[in-house]
Amino acid sequence: MANTTVVSRPGQVKSDTVAVTFDAVVDEQHTFTNQVTDHPVEKGANISDHDRPDPDKVSFHAFFSNTPLSTTQTTKAVKSGGFTFQTSALQAAGAIGAVDGYARSQWDKLKQMRDDGTLVTVVSTLGNYDSMVIESITVPRNAKTYDGLECTIGFKKIVVVSNALTRTVTRSPQASKKKSAGNQTPKDAAEKDVDPLRKVVGGIKSANKTLSGLGGL
Repeated sequence: MANTTVVSRPGQVKSDTVAVTFDAVVDEQHTFTNQVTDHPVEKGANISDHDRPDPDKVSFHAFFSNTPLSTTQTTKAVKSGGFTFQTSALQAAGAIGAVDGYARSQWDKLKQMRDDGTLVTVVSTLGNYDSMVIESITVPRNAKTYDGLECTIGFKKIVVVSNALTRTVTRSPQASKKKSAGNQTPKDAAEKDVDPLRKVVGGIKSANKTLSGLGGL
């Protein structure tokens, strides 16, 4: 599956790249954290075993507009802190209408990517982030953003690994071989069975003789 590229402003990717392009990004947040052990570490130990990086995170506070400014105008407006939407008369009445037009199409793309867990490449002012998924989307709706869409969208890196299959061959334990007793006649087998009994009877007779001898003392 090809990655969908989400960019922070127009002109950062080739036109043939599948992209969701914000009309303006007024804030970026880049988060890099590590999981560090709370336990003492033995001197000389590999510190990397006790300090593991968490997946990278980046978020945009961005706008989609149905009446966008040019790239140059947007850059100047964002730098001056004067970015606003051109809205209809419904803004004056304090009404909040449905999102339509270009802003709606971009919202539908983001929502679908979030629902499908699509892997994306995020292009930011600090560089590109590969293998990202949308972790959260926050959309405030008010009269000031009537003709567009304001959102805060958070991305989190997914660590993609490949499983390696290993074939293991095990041998079944060999069955113990029975020692052959040779060809036996019924007589031989009977004598073999009687022989232990003869030993027991002989032992009893010997014990009786001993007791008899003691009785004569």
